[in-house]
Amino acid sequence: MKIMGVAIMIYIIRHGQAEHNTDEPYSFNIRNPKLTLQGKEDYKKLRKEIRSDSRFWVSPTVRAIESAQLLSDENDITVVDILAPRIYPYKKVSLNPCDQMIPSDYNISLNFISVTDVAHPNDLNEEAFISHFKEFIDKYIDDDKNNVIITHDGVIATLLAYYKNIKLERDSNHDLMLHDDIFKFNKQDFLKGFNE
Repeated sequence: MKIMGVAIMIYIIRHGQAEHNTDEPYSFNIRNPKLTLQGKEDYKKLRKEIRSDSRFWVSPTVRAIESAQLLSDENDITVVDILAPRIYPYKKVSLNPCDQMIPSDYNISLNFISVTDVAHPNDLNEEAFISHFKEFIDKYIDDDKNNVIITHDGVIATLLAYYKNIKLERDSNHDLMLHDDIFKFNKQDFLKGFNE
């Protein structure tokens, strides 16, 4: 889809650097970690790449919500359960405190949608995760403006592996990617699937 000659895109970005990223793996015990000052500064630089009037879809974590708030002028932000932290490569394990979703009574004034019926999306095997992700894209991503998904390295790595056959490996700091990497897709990429 194009609006006035410009292709509508889906941008997928990892949240900004947060408190749990400062002393890994010891800081993984922090619940609801917030962005660090460095994370906020780095994320503000992404405004050159991301239109502030885009629609933002974010993980149910404080750091992802704060990241979107730095980029969005219109506060067009929706929290989506399928974008929550995910272990990559997939394994069903108890997640660290930093990777827990915010509770439903957490004080935010944003819309929240649930596309899964599980306690945490990491409970889904890869096939079920991809199926729910496609459902989210098909049902909620519109073609009338750019869409920005702010999520976690494990979710992005799962999507890159499935859709682009790109296998990421963790670095010495346990990260799969930088906080300012931007991955670009269009809606049809997700619906048809590159690996199908």
